[in-house]
Amino acid sequence: MISPITFDYLMGPPSDLVLLDELECHLAKSAEKFIDEVVKKGFSIESLDFECSYSPILARAKITGKSTYKITFGRTLTGAIFNLATLIAPFLQKDMTGSSESETIGYAFNYISWLILLHEVAHITHGHLEYIQRNGTNDYYEVSDQRTPLIHLHTNQEESKRFWRALESEADAYAINASVVTFRYINTNAWWNQLKPQAIMHHHGAMASAAFHLMYVLANGHDDFRHPPANIRLGISLASIETLSKKMKWAVTAMVEEAVKGHYLMASDILGLHVSITPKLEAACYMLTLDDVINRAGFAQFRIPINLN
Repeated sequence: MISPITFDYLMGPPSDLVLLDELECHLAKSAEKFIDEVVKKGFSIESLDFECSYSPILARAKITGKSTYKITFGRTLTGAIFNLATLIAPFLQKDMTGSSESETIGYAFNYISWLILLHEVAHITHGHLEYIQRNGTNDYYEVSDQRTPLIHLHTNQEESKRFWRALESEADAYAINASVVTFRYINTNAWWNQLKPQAIMHHHGAMASAAFHLMYVLANGHDDFRHPPANIRLGISLASIETLSKKMKWAVTAMVEEAVKGHYLMASDILGLHVSITPKLEAACYMLTLDDVINRAGFAQFRIPINLN
């Protein structure tokens, strides 16, 4: 077990800039291929660009024109992902037969990056950027250490908070599902390719846990208004895993159980966090209200049409 990760640790200089540069390059190429082969073919999108930049931002999704978009990962974000990957790699390596330390760091970096990338893709394909644009901005910065958002989505602040968190929950659900079935686009680890679905879901739960706790720490300990707490986000993801398992004709109960076990492994045994059942119950209550919030917000009118061809 490691000491709980801190904001200062994540923001610190990466230990291997050469490896980080290689991983960023691989992420950009994988994202470009995924966007061309899946996103642009599946949705009515003219252009979607992705870049890793040296800017101090974390993650940003932006409308650049009519049906054109851009997702940017700043070095601040990729450096934080790399630092977390380096920290958890020794604990992952015990299960990753034949994987070196650098390969294990790469695996963790790739997985967490892919989850975050697909979260940003979901904001685009679900029409969230157009919805936010209606309220005055073309840019969406994913994480902030501020207590209030850049804009409100409703005149009532509590309703605005519910709308923001509904947006984020939709994006989480897409990212959790899509990352399982598309991880092959970025994976370079032979060990992963030999896993059976239940083992994959176990590691998926662990890496999703790492990603959500990373984003929570990057908020610098604040309620950033827009995102539900990390454990609530994890609880929400279980419903997505159940839906995916049904579509893939996997054993639903077994898949959800493995995701939960993976989450507990990462959160409790590796990150050293206190894990309580209470957030799972809170997540269940939250899910009961989510459809109603989405309907009140009126997200549906902004959805990007699916390209059936």
